[in-house]
Formats: sequence, C-alpha cells, structure tokens
Amino acid sequence: MNYNICPECKTPNEPEYQYCKNCGAPVQRQSGTGPDFSQSGAPNSQNYNQTTPHQADAGTSHNSLLIDGVPEDKLITYIGKNGYKIIGKFIKFESTGSKVAWCWPPFVWGLLLGPIGVMIWFLYRKMYKSGCIAGVIGVAFATIKIIISNALNFGNIVTDNYDEFIENNSTYVSFSSINMLIKIMVAILAGIFCMYLYKNYVIKSIKNFKPLLNEPRYLNYGLASVGGTSVGAAIIGFLTALVVTSLISDVIEITAKLS
Repeated sequence: MNYNICPECKTPNEPEYQYCKNCGAPVQRQSGTGPDFSQSGAPNSQNYNQTTPHQADAGTSHNSLLIDGVPEDKLITYIGKNGYKIIGKFIKFESTGSKVAWCWPPFVWGLLLGPIGVMIWFLYRKMYKSGCIAGVIGVAFATIKIIISNALNFGNIVTDNYDEFIENNSTYVSFSSINMLIKIMVAILAGIFCMYLYKNYVIKSIKNFKPLLNEPRYLNYGLASVGGTSVGAAIIGFLTALVVTSLISDVIEITAKLS
C-alpha cells in the first residue's frame, strides 16, 4: 500500500484519507489512489462504511466529501479558524459513527472556570444558545457555592496559620475537594463531547443558511460571515457572568446580615 505523508506532521496516511488522521491537514493524494465512488456518489464499501462521507453532488469539486449532507468545503468556510484541523474530527465522526473527539480548549477553560469556562468556548465558536445554557449552569453553580460557603462561615477566612486551619477543619477541605472534583468532571465532559456538539451546530447552521443571491461566491461570503469565531462574544459572556455572580453574592451577604 502506498501511504500519503502529511506535509504538516509527516504522519503516513492510507490512500483513502483526504485529511491527515493525526492533525487534520489536507493530504495530497497520489495518482490513482483514493476511494472508489459509484455513480450514486457513495464510496466503495472496501474503504468506507455506509455512514461515511461521500462524494459531493453537482456544484462541488470532484473530490469534495459530504458530511451529513454538507460539502466539506462549505464546512471549512463556515468553521474559519483551524477549519482544516476541525474538519478532520468531523470526518472521524462520520466515518466511525463516534460522538467522542478530544478538544483541548473547552477542557482547559472548564478546568479553570467550570461551566463558565465552557460557556466562553461556546460563545467563542458562536454557539450562543449552548453558551447561554452553560452560563446559566455556571452562575447557578457559583450561587450554590456562595450559599454553602456562607452557611459554613467560609466566606471570609482570616487566620495567621492557614495550614493549621486546614488541618483542623475537615469540612472546609471536603467542600474545596468537591468543588475541584466538579470542575474536573465538567472539564473532562467538555473536552470529550464539545466537538461533537459543535459539529451538529455547524451542520444545522449551514443547512438553515439562506443567501440573498443564489451564487456560490455569495454563499461562501455569507457562510464565512455568520460562522467563524467571536472573541467579543466570549468576553461579553464572561463579564456578564462575573457581574451577575457578584450581584448574587452581594444579595446573599446582605440577606444574611439582615437575618
């Protein structure tokens, strides 16, 4: 078998791969290699199963693949930043039927900030509905922590010997451990499943997108404008969650003093 070497990471790829199975970069096919497409547009079952991407219909390039009925070039246009790497994971979903693909950014953000961190990644990728849901969960989680912290008098710990305080206060240690454990669980789940959620979001958005003019160039311009990423949305979402959490904390503290 003739392997195609990835120009980016030098990983050998089987002839049927259009994108590197390691990094997702486009792989130059050797002459005469690649999947055998039938007239119906379905790939030869020797290389792909029935659920894998298949040849695009009229209006797309000869080697273009369909992922859930959407040509890969449209997906890459919509995704924008890191499109070639992400499309490799989309192809993995399609070819294996899996819903799992590791994604570092939501994992790291989730580990740092819990659900609020996952919200930041969703908003950055313009998944506004999912971002709002994650934000509400994050604020609710923060509110519960504030209530428990105040109930156990952990809100303002002032001590000259913090190590001694920790040693003699097992409740605080347990509370902190549970808090960290929840963050770790949120981060792992986000790292595993966020890319699959993003794939479904991108597919749905492209299928629902209707350009004003029925020309390929306007379609690409439109997909690039409504897709891509938004740093501004991520920042606004984070600041909003921060302000709401701070206000809730103040209300809880005032209520506790009045009671």
